[in-house]
Amino acid sequence: MEKKNSWKETKEIILASIILGFVFGAAYNTGEFFNKIIWIKNYLQQVFISLFFLFVFVKTTKSYALKKGVKTTFSIWNSKRFGFPKGAILHKTSIQWGIILPLFIALFSKGKLFFSGIISPELETLSKKRIGKKYAEPTEKETANIAIIGPITLTLLAILLSSIKNPDLNNLTLIPFSIAFCTMLPFPKLNGLMTYIYGPIKYVFVITFIIGTYYLTKILTPLQSLILGLVSAVFFMGLNYIVSFGKKKAE
Repeated sequence: MEKKNSWKETKEIILASIILGFVFGAAYNTGEFFNKIIWIKNYLQQVFISLFFLFVFVKTTKSYALKKGVKTTFSIWNSKRFGFPKGAILHKTSIQWGIILPLFIALFSKGKLFFSGIISPELETLSKKRIGKKYAEPTEKETANIAIIGPITLTLLAILLSSIKNPDLNNLTLIPFSIAFCTMLPFPKLNGLMTYIYGPIKYVFVITFIIGTYYLTKILTPLQSLILGLVSAVFFMGLNYIVSFGKKKAE
C-alpha cells in the first residue's frame, strides 16, 4: 500500500512538471517565425528543470516534516468545494485547480503571466515519531515551519543560481522563484494558507523575502540579494508585528 501511494505521488509530481513545462514554455519565442523543433526542445527543458525544483521542494519538505513526526504527501492542488454554502461540496470528484489555473493564466496572458502553485501537501501525524516530544500533535509553529521550508529552500537555490548567466538555460531562476511565491499564496490547501493561519508574522517574512530577493537578483550579486532580502523581510515582519500588536492593544 505504501509503494502504491508513493508511486501515485510520483506520478502527480511528474504531471505537475509537465504542466509547468507548458506554462514556462508558452512564453518562449524563437523569433519572427515559429520553429516547432526549437519550441519542443525548450518545452522539454522546462519540464526537466521544473521536475528538478519540484523534487527539491518535495524532498526538503518531507525530510524536515519527518523530523517533526509528520508525514507529508503531495498531490496536484485540488478542492472538493465549489462555493461557500455547506452543501457546495463535490463527493465523487474534485476541482483540479493545480491544472486549471496555471494553464488558463498561461493561455489567457499568452505566456506573459505564470502560476506555479500546482502541488499541495497533506499532513499526517506519525504517533511513533512524536514519542518523546512535548505534544502528541505538531504545534502551530511546527506546522508553519513545515509549510515554509520548501519555498524558502527554492528561494535560496534561486538566489544561488542567479549568478549563472547561460542563454541556453531558460527560466533557471524564474521557475524556483515562481513555485516558491505561488505556493505561498494564501489559498486553501496551499502552503501559504497554512503559514498564514499558524504563523502570520512568519508569513509576512517569507513572502517579503521571496518577492524582495527575486527583484534584487536582477540588479545585485547573490550575496547582496540575500542580505538585502533578509533585511527587507525582517523590516516588514517587524512592521507587521507592531501594527498587529497595536490593534490588539486598542481592542
